[in-house]
Parts: sequence; structure tokens; C-alpha cells
Amino acid sequence: MIVTDEHLRDDVINQLFWDDLVDASDISVRVRGGEVTLTGTVPDYPARQAAAAVARSVGASAVHNQLTIRYPAASAPPPDVELADRVRDALSCRGDLDECDIEVTVQAGLARLRGFVDQRYKREQAVEAASSVSGIVSVANELAVTPTGDLHDRRIARNILDALWANVLVNARDVTVQVEAAIVTLMGTVPSRGAYRAAYEIARYTIGVKGVYNELDVVK
Repeated sequence: MIVTDEHLRDDVINQLFWDDLVDASDISVRVRGGEVTLTGTVPDYPARQAAAAVARSVGASAVHNQLTIRYPAASAPPPDVELADRVRDALSCRGDLDECDIEVTVQAGLARLRGFVDQRYKREQAVEAASSVSGIVSVANELAVTPTGDLHDRRIARNILDALWANVLVNARDVTVQVEAAIVTLMGTVPSRGAYRAAYEIARYTIGVKGVYNELDVVK
């Protein structure tokens, strides 16, 4: 059965209505060629992420999350300095992250996580922890995975991540960089074959790299 854009839009709207994490009253849904675009406002970052997850769950080929966060006037978010402290507290409450080297900065509600973890799941766990803090509107995940904590590996990973964030073709927040014994593994998603090649070339030509495994998926 072929699902039309109209049917997909109806499915997204219905699922948003029934999802307890999302107040769909201020969300607009557009669908074109199976790709869903969400616009409007939500009260917090978890609701923004949940709305995108709903759209993906009903079969959208891509989700363009353009939702903005509008906090109720009675609960204006705290200053960025306080938000950064709250994010650090949230990270410290996750026992697996105690010994990870994570630097936190917050600007206009955007939490930026930089540093290193020793396992990939900890990278996602750090984002979940930061996202749970009320007042955070988005999270830039610049954490690399360096299983051994070797300083040479960390230098390689940092250089690759900086280059990925500077590249217009690659959405670096969707890419995980893992470096072990100077061997780089790229994981996650990119939006095009051009981005796939660009990420590989960045890793391949970074000083000190001995080999690259490109496990990125192209998701249009």
C-alpha cells in the first residue's frame, strides 16, 4: 500500500495528539515527498525531540525539525551560567559519566558538550542528561569516543570533530568519531553521498591517522 503525503500528515498529527510528552496545539505539520517538516512552538527541549521521534515512527523518510521552544512566561529559563551548572549536575548524576572528560558551555540555551568518553553509549547518555535540564533548547554533541583515553587518539579525534563541524555538507551532531590506536571509525548518519565522502576524506587526511572505517549511513 502506497502511503500518500496526506495520509502521512494525518498519521503524524494523530500520533502527536496522543503522545503524552508533546503538546501538539502549536505544532504545524507539512509533508512533501514523504519528508515531514515540523514548525511551531513547544514548551521544552524534550517535547521538541519527542515530536521528531513521533514523525519518524510513522514512516517519514526524513524529518525537518524546525520547532522552536517557547517557555511559559511564568517559568522563564535561568541564565546560561546557571544552566551550565545544572547540566554538569545532570551529568554527574549519571554514574557511568563520572570519569568522562566532558566540558559544558551554554549560550542562549544551547548546551555544547565537548570532550571524550570511552564508550559510544556514554556519548548518547550525556546528550540525554543535558537534554533533560529545563531551559536547554538544544544540545550540540561534540563528544568523541576514545576507548583507551590515549592523548594522541584524543588529539586526532578533536581535530576530526572540529573539521566536521566546520564542513557545510556534514551535520556533525549526527556523526560519532571513535579513535583507537590511531584507527578512526565514523558512525552515524549523513544527508548525502557528498557528505559521506567529505567525512571520510576529513578523517583520512587528519595528521596521525593510520586507517579509517567509514560506517556512516546516508539518510536523505
